[in-house]
Amino acid sequence: NEKYDINKAIGQLEKDVETRPELSELQFALATSYLKAEQADKAEAVYRGLVDKEGTEPDGLKASTALARLMASQGKPGEAKALIGEVLAENPKDAQALLLKGRLALQDKDYAEAIAAFRSVLKDQPDSAEVLTLLAAAHEANGETELALENLSRAVEARPDDVQARLRLAAFVAQGGDLDAAMAHIDAALEVEPASVPALRAKAEILAKQGHAEELEAVLTRLEQASPET
Repeated sequence: NEKYDINKAIGQLEKDVETRPELSELQFALATSYLKAEQADKAEAVYRGLVDKEGTEPDGLKASTALARLMASQGKPGEAKALIGEVLAENPKDAQALLLKGRLALQDKDYAEAIAAFRSVLKDQPDSAEVLTLLAAAHEANGETELALENLSRAVEARPDDVQARLRLAAFVAQGGDLDAAMAHIDAALEVEPASVPALRAKAEILAKQGHAEELEAVLTRLEQASPET
């Protein structure tokens, strides 16, 4: 089973790390496996060991960012920010560190800092749907709806087959009252994934608002087939 497989992988990686302690990639793989096995304390120990050993070398910065991500997930944003600050002091263009800095700023409702961090990432990754979506969320939270719409649209252009990106854009334009445009994005999502439960639910909501009873009934039937518990 899956639990047995991950424990087996951990056992092998622990042996490999002991045999080849100089290979940082083995330690990163071990930390990732620990996280999958919900052994965060062991993953933390690996990352801290790498930070101490590698310092400001690329693997040390990578470990600091991974440790910051772990600290953030454990509700320790202060430590996460301190680690990210150290990484960015050495490499101001570190994409993963900037991404986490932006996410933390978004949580703190520091939208200007979040926007600046996400824009910095986009300079090197202009077609990243993930970053464009995060930037859109920051602009929306900051009351800049046009910029939010612009970046959500860019996210869909960057990844036209991304169902979630399509649905986020659909929800945004529906909120603005353009139900026809929202439906077009939902239909595009359903072309990619015809049995997508979130897309079918979104389509049903729009049809209900538009008062299209027959089409709504057909979509509800599809929804029931795709998700019997609905």
